[in-house]
Amino acid sequence: MRLAFLTASFAPQAGGVERHARRVGAELVRLGHQVRVLTRGLPGVPDQDQVDGMPVLRLPRRLDPQQRRQAREFLAPSDLVHSHDAYPLLKWRRLLPRVPRFMTWHGYEGWPIPLEARLTRRLASLMVSGSICMGEFICRWYGHGCDVTSYGAIDPPAQVTAPPASGPVLLLGRLEPDTGALAAIAALGLLREHHGQSLPLVVCGDGSLRSQAETAAREQGLEASFLGMVDNVGEHLAAARWVLCTGYLGILEALAHGRLVFATYDNPLKRDYLALHPCAGRGLVVAASPLALSGRMADYAAHPEQEQAELAWAEPYARAQTWEALARLYLDLYRAKGVKP
Repeated sequence: MRLAFLTASFAPQAGGVERHARRVGAELVRLGHQVRVLTRGLPGVPDQDQVDGMPVLRLPRRLDPQQRRQAREFLAPSDLVHSHDAYPLLKWRRLLPRVPRFMTWHGYEGWPIPLEARLTRRLASLMVSGSICMGEFICRWYGHGCDVTSYGAIDPPAQVTAPPASGPVLLLGRLEPDTGALAAIAALGLLREHHGQSLPLVVCGDGSLRSQAETAAREQGLEASFLGMVDNVGEHLAAARWVLCTGYLGILEALAHGRLVFATYDNPLKRDYLALHPCAGRGLVVAASPLALSGRMADYAAHPEQEQAELAWAEPYARAQTWEALARLYLDLYRAKGVKP
């Protein structure tokens, strides 16, 4: 089958959507399908190249007539078009061949949800034959249906070791307002203050809140190491006792390593983002505030058997969420909508 992926940005640019599109596309190629990618241009990156066996065409924001012809010719052989979020589909809809169109809905646009985001998503949802939601919260908060729900994919570790009792707590993810990084650090400080447990902190991630996070860790009296963005998160997960994280990919990676995950939220959408996850209450510990999160940590420290029981379910679940499994989910959706690979 010949597929065209539409995405606002793509490799070598980093990001969750970029990684998702690249890895799913590469798996589909490995399974014998053809995938081509239409995306926006990047400074210093060729307009046309190949990434993991996928031809890539990068277009500027404004297209001249020649670029429009080039895009149409690039997309013409496609049996279906799959857009990653609404923007690419709406932007390039007049260039697309008359084939079935599909959508993957990624993430959210902040809180409160902008009215424009709701309207854009609803308009795009009317233009597709089927869709995948990255999280059940999307259906609840955006008012459009989904045929399939996923929580991402990972490369499972080759082996898993038991969490060291004296290991640090790993804060994993971007240091930005929407990731709860400062709340996570506050929870560790409250754990030390109210429960007498002082755990070292290792931070794998970077962002606009790094300076504030470093200051907060010092003020809380925490022994903290800020490593920035790291290439091999696995080795830090293997050394960690627990993980603080609110992103789906980070949650799966931590659980696949057999590590309990703690997360907090500050708005109703993020609450549902976490609470509707299949692992919520089964390896993913969700609390409404830093104080509540510190109390949950103290409970698990006092009852390690509860942690072991939850991870006995969550670890196999997370390890089963491979990129191949996600690519096959795409193919199942196409078949269900009458497109035969």
